[in-house]
Amino acid sequence: MKTRETLYNTYVAAQKDNADKVALYTRDGVAITHGRLLEEIDKVAAGLLSYKTYDNFKIGVISSSSYEEAVFLLAVNKIGAVSKFIDFTKNITEIGESVAESSIDLLVIGAEFIPMEQFINPAKLPVVILGEAPSMQPNYVEYQELLTKANGLMYPPAEYREDACAVIINSSGTTGTPKPIELSDRAINAAVEKMVKTDYPLYESNLLLKTIPSHIGMGLITSLYTCLIVGVPMIYLGGNSPKESIELTIGLLLGYQEFLDRHNLKNNSKLLIFGAPMYYRSIFQLIDQLNDLSFIGCMLAGGSAMSKEELEAMDAAFAERGCNVPILNGYGQNEMAGAVTLNLNCNNRRGSAGLTVSETKFKIVDIVSGNELPRNEVGKILEQSDSLFLQYENMADATKAAFISYDDNTVWFDTNDLGYIDDDGFLFITGRTSRIVIRFDCKVSLDIIENKIRMSKFVKEAGVITIKDENHDCIVAFVVLNKENVTSEMIIDNIQKSQNPLNELEKVDRLIIVDALPHLSSGKIDYRALEKQAEEMR
Repeated sequence: MKTRETLYNTYVAAQKDNADKVALYTRDGVAITHGRLLEEIDKVAAGLLSYKTYDNFKIGVISSSSYEEAVFLLAVNKIGAVSKFIDFTKNITEIGESVAESSIDLLVIGAEFIPMEQFINPAKLPVVILGEAPSMQPNYVEYQELLTKANGLMYPPAEYREDACAVIINSSGTTGTPKPIELSDRAINAAVEKMVKTDYPLYESNLLLKTIPSHIGMGLITSLYTCLIVGVPMIYLGGNSPKESIELTIGLLLGYQEFLDRHNLKNNSKLLIFGAPMYYRSIFQLIDQLNDLSFIGCMLAGGSAMSKEELEAMDAAFAERGCNVPILNGYGQNEMAGAVTLNLNCNNRRGSAGLTVSETKFKIVDIVSGNELPRNEVGKILEQSDSLFLQYENMADATKAAFISYDDNTVWFDTNDLGYIDDDGFLFITGRTSRIVIRFDCKVSLDIIENKIRMSKFVKEAGVITIKDENHDCIVAFVVLNKENVTSEMIIDNIQKSQNPLNELEKVDRLIIVDALPHLSSGKIDYRALEKQAEEMR
């Protein structure tokens, strides 16, 4: 595929002869063909031009799980404007700041978000409502009305521009403030090309379940846009929270054959799942509800590392139910528009993040000196790729700080992740540089502590943070149990009797048992929320 092309033109070229084939299934179970999708894309593009017809037109999208996301992604791209996919899981103040800081000209929001519109849109920008609005305001227009706004007029697509921003998504903000990431057409297309070169069964005869929201690269690019280009029909389940998404997923897994029958699909249509580790862990906890998983054709996990032990346990449980593919862990950043390393079906090393994808380089360097380290030594991960982002929106200092320049004139993206490369080239992630604390003049990784706690037979999930005490960083572990009548003492005793106990520096000062951990929409643990919770519990 051509990477130096607009997203709209890339889609048209890929699916121009497939008008009658299904592009996606809405959360209401409606099949949308490529022909209908393209027709709506063209009509929406023309309708948008009735609002503004010059450069720097920026459109904000707030949607939990609506097929119209695909329409606006490509319609906005067709007219040369920028689409910003806003994190709907944030609080109203943060969403409002995201709208204001981006100088957005028009908002697209799902009907379920109308109650917050007056708070996030004080400037009364034009608003396109996805669905039916309970009451119309002067600045509202419903999606169906937008389709007719251009009165049948069609416009030629905008030309490709090498370094122009096409899409804005968000960094996860796991340990800091989320940053808006500007991506070009080329970066997004390059990310899709990397997926196409894997051995994942991205065939038109299969289906992909969309589990991750579109303000995250794995949801918008790795899932949605990749499916549109390669022709894999995508299933929108919906769900405004991770819990609701899991419940809907279990329902689909139980009724997959019924779904195939309802849509007259072949029984050999495999289900592909791209999700966060939390997603698979939640399914694993409910595995007793599932009897047949033989229809699963691929499982990709991205967002955070998974240990060899838990992958072995999950793969065994899935295999007992007929699933003959492993969970494949990958690694990447929204700044790279997707994956930089992936495990493959033909080459999978459990516990690793996989091997380098095409047109990508990475190296491990010493945190202090910046010198490259030999194999099997832990250091900071630096990357180069043709899918690299342009900049953080309106954050020049943060953009500059994201890169490291060397005397040989090479420039590398600083992931701030820690890891090592083994003798066979597999990348292993060990933590974040921001998750390193100093205890008794020694460096201690909170991620390593967290992984050791998670391996306890009593623990479903764990999140480890620090809060400042009078003399040192106090390590606090929040734990979700998978069994009843378990005490913190029992958990610590079980960990210390395991093959991988906590050492003296890793000693946990407080272990708190909770019903659930806070998560970001990416599925990652929200450590900032845990820190706030720990401070309130002092």
